[in-house]
Amino acid sequence: MERLRLFKYPGSKNSLLEPVIELFRKSECAVFVDLFGGSGYVSLNIPSGKIVFNDISEDVFRVFLTIKTRPEPLLRELQEAFHAGLIERRSPQEAESKIRDWVFRRKLDTDLSSALLTIVKHTISFGGDGNTYATREKAVIPYARKTIQMFPEIAKRVSGWVIENHDFEQIIRKYDSDSVFFYLDPPYGSKRWYKDSFSPDDYIRMKESLHNIRGKYVINFDYGDQNLLKIFGDPDFIYEVEDRNQNPITGHRSPRRYYFSTNFLR
Repeated sequence: MERLRLFKYPGSKNSLLEPVIELFRKSECAVFVDLFGGSGYVSLNIPSGKIVFNDISEDVFRVFLTIKTRPEPLLRELQEAFHAGLIERRSPQEAESKIRDWVFRRKLDTDLSSALLTIVKHTISFGGDGNTYATREKAVIPYARKTIQMFPEIAKRVSGWVIENHDFEQIIRKYDSDSVFFYLDPPYGSKRWYKDSFSPDDYIRMKESLHNIRGKYVINFDYGDQNLLKIFGDPDFIYEVEDRNQNPITGHRSPRRYYFSTNFLR
């Protein structure tokens, strides 16, 4: 089955979807809460009829809220922008200038213009960070075309979501119950990929907020992050995925290893 995806996003772990789905099924929970929703890839593909999508980024929040409340106008603007050549290989700064001019001429309101700009910038930028550009991002046009094709199904999926824009701790307190599954894919605190930074104290606060909750949770991060290992301790299991980025010297890379911890497999 083809997976739904909307735009690229830094730190997005698309290759971890399968273990997350398996753990969610084992949990037998009714509600899936995506605390750091990002690009929405996990929430768009998790087999749950009740989803709470949360991200502290105002830009990301506006994208999904606009998809939920105004899918047809947003799809129309994406299609128009694509056919006008706005979605192509260029720097995010140049793209932002062109799109701002575009939305001014088309007299788009704040929600539509913000959602359009966010989707385009993350689609064309290097690694989906929305800030930098590299010539390796060669598949911009096919990626955007596929997004437009998927958009009706994406909108159908998002229409049933509860969409939040708060700190993770507030969401945990609000939704904690026996039937809730919390998924945590926290930001890379050492990277400058996000407008909303994440500090070591935030990771400690995360660990404390999960202590003795009624719901079930799964947290994952890069196993090579020694600072997080010190905070969260030994994993319940390690998941390996093939690193498809070739090493220029050896022609291959070792598998990437990811930390997984839960409160219901012990």
